[in-house]
Amino acid sequence: MTAIDRPEAALTSAPGGLVKSVVELDRVVIRLAGDSGDGMQLTGNRFTAETASFGNDLSTLPNFPAEIRAPTGTLPGVSSFQLHFADHDIM
Repeated sequence: MTAIDRPEAALTSAPGGLVKSVVELDRVVIRLAGDSGDGMQLTGNRFTAETASFGNDLSTLPNFPAEIRAPTGTLPGVSSFQLHFADHDIM
């Protein structure tokens, strides 16, 4: 299904003459994940601050390993940050 087929999509022009489709969503959930030390918590916090600055309602779920420094590439070493936001009350 293309953006033209969906009634909620709109086409906008971008620099360079490119055409991009814009879809308005009711709510968005984003999960960032990586090894400890990859900056997932920092990235999640910055994304949260930007989302809040636009006046969106949001909920966050940071998840970091219990170990101080788990071996790289192992499941116990995964750090993640989930952000759920919308332009209306989500809780």
